[in-house]
Formats: sequence, C-alpha cells, structure tokens
Amino acid sequence: MITYRQLQTFLAVARAGSLTLAARELGTSQPTVSLQIKALSQALAIELVDHSGRGLRLTPGGEALTLYARSVLDGLRALQQHVEALKGGQAGSLTVGASATAGGYVLPAMLSRFRSRFPGIEVQLHVDNPEHLFRDLLAGALDVVFSVGVRTPPGLTVEAVCDEELTIVASPRHPLARRRHITPRDLSSQPLVTSVPGALFRELVETKLREAGVTPRVAVEARHPEAMKKLVENNMGYALLFRPSVADELASGRLVALPLRGGPLLGSMILAFRSHPLLPPLVRQFVGFIRAELAHGRGRVMKRRHAQAAGGE
Repeated sequence: MITYRQLQTFLAVARAGSLTLAARELGTSQPTVSLQIKALSQALAIELVDHSGRGLRLTPGGEALTLYARSVLDGLRALQQHVEALKGGQAGSLTVGASATAGGYVLPAMLSRFRSRFPGIEVQLHVDNPEHLFRDLLAGALDVVFSVGVRTPPGLTVEAVCDEELTIVASPRHPLARRRHITPRDLSSQPLVTSVPGALFRELVETKLREAGVTPRVAVEARHPEAMKKLVENNMGYALLFRPSVADELASGRLVALPLRGGPLLGSMILAFRSHPLLPPLVRQFVGFIRAELAHGRGRVMKRRHAQAAGGE
C-alpha cells in the first residue's frame, strides 16, 4: 500500500538528492527516510534510487514516479483546501516564490494587504533567482511564483499579469546623462552592467536591447539588482532594470533615466504555478487577489498620468 508520507518523503529525496538533506527538510531521521523509500520501492516492485555511484540519483522508475507523485500530492492538497472552503474556512498555508525585483519592490505591499484580508492564511515568501524558483515550483516546494517575465520551463501554467517599463539607468556622471534622447548606436558603444551568464534576467535584458537595435557590450556582471544599481551609481556603465526597482534612486537623483529614441522598453510580470486540472483554492485565491491588485494599481497610475497630461495642456 502506497501512503501519503511515502510519496512526500520520496519527493523530498528527489529534490535534495540526498537522504540526509531530505531528512533535515522533513524534520526526521535518515533511517526513517530510508525505510519510507524502501517501503515505497517494495510496494511498486521497482528500484527508485541508485546508490551505486557517488551520491544518489533517481532510476528511470524514480524519474517517472516523480511526475505522478507531484500530481497526487497536488490533488490531495487541493481536495483538503476545497473541503476547508466548503466548511466556510479561509485557512491554510501558501508558499510564494518571487524574483528579486518582484519580491523586493512590487509584492511586499500587496502581500501585506493579502495577509490583512485573509488572516487565517499563512504565507511564506522566498526570494530567489527565477531559474531557482521555477525549479522549486516544479519540485513542489513552492505553490506559486511571482516573477519578472522570463523564459519558463514546461510543466507550468504562466499568466502575464501586467506590463512594467524596463528603464535604462545610468549615473548622472555618465556621458549620455544630459542627452534629451539617445539612439541604439549611442548605447551600443557604452558598457552594460547586467546579470551573470546563464541567468534568465540577463537573457531578457539582452533580448530587449537587441530588439531595440542595441548591441549589448557587457562590461560588469552582478547577481542582484541592488549590486547592479551600486555599480551603475559609480559610473561603471548603464543598466536595464524594471522601473519599480530604481524608483527611489531616480527620485533622489542617484541615477538618471536615459530616454531611448522610439519609446520605453516594456517587460512583464508573471504568475506561474504547476499545471494541474484542479488548482488549489488558496493558489487560485492568491492569483485572483494579485491580478485584482495590479489591475487596480495600474488604473490609479493611468488616471494620474492623464491628470498630469491634462494639466500640461
């Protein structure tokens, strides 16, 4: 007989790649984890993990089970939340992943309002690089991810919830800082501060610049937007960053926006969750809340822009 605990333990082992690390994650002992995996393997009459080499790896049977185990546990969790909803309750836990820009500058205020509106729902927030977040989401360690719009792996349902301006920023001492407009040729000759190779955000930045006719000339690499901003403040080059992440620096004059001829570059903010016929109620509730918050906030921004435009006419 296959149990919930066995599947939960197996997925922890698959995520961690180690019995010891899985035991630590589950708050139990390594022998207990070993017994759960052994019992599951016997119930299915197939080997699930291979210890023959260095470390631990899943067998083909283990790889196949991973997909089914995630689906089963997602279904059970959705059922538990549906039952709770039928009882009239709004309680449970939700683990949200967010990229540095989304988690540091866009999500906090909305998350605070969500907690105030639904005090019975415990929300845990994990901020990381998009590539790590999508991996953890697929592994079942996260329920939903709020991120800048980058390339996503298969197996996820992705919804673009709003557009955000990607702002070209530089130090006030930058050679292009006093220009009323800059051209793609101007930028192509300047050093770019961006993410490290292989990062999805770097892929996004380089794609957007090339689409605008700019040839990126990467000079400095950093892993986090805060580090990129400090490098740009010290005139190490220009950067392309989402507007919310540089709003304070632009307002204080520590950074300036370089207006690219042809209009601003746009990116998107996305919500991602595992593709499943039955979306857990708490995930559906959170997605709906964020969608409404962004729509309401976008409406306020548009009204303010229209008012400013009318005042200037």
